[in-house]
Amino acid sequence: MPVSTMFQLEQGCAIQPYQAPGRLTYPVVFRAHTYFMSTLENRQKFMDNPLHYLKLSNPPPVVPVKLAIVGPPKSGKTMLARRLERDHGIVCLSAGEAVRQFMLDFPTSSLTKEMETHLKAG
Repeated sequence: MPVSTMFQLEQGCAIQPYQAPGRLTYPVVFRAHTYFMSTLENRQKFMDNPLHYLKLSNPPPVVPVKLAIVGPPKSGKTMLARRLERDHGIVCLSAGEAVRQFMLDFPTSSLTKEMETHLKAG
């Protein structure tokens, strides 16, 4: 975990492990649980003194983060979303990308044909 995440763990905040292609996690099995760290250094820090982290009070339940980034065209919405995705593991969903992917995956569907009609009309 980055230093800030390790600090959050020390404060009792729970985070869900983020796994994606190219993003490594370093698991540690301690007693009946598996803990996921984002760096070898943090895994070693946990292994050196796991009770320090496990003696903390019960963490609050994990609440999923939902964000909507709005703004005018070319204001940096996609850049900000990609940065949040990269730095914090938040999954980025783009309505435009979802529509384009659907149209590529299902080119003969009635919905794709209807969307093409609207896109051509502007």
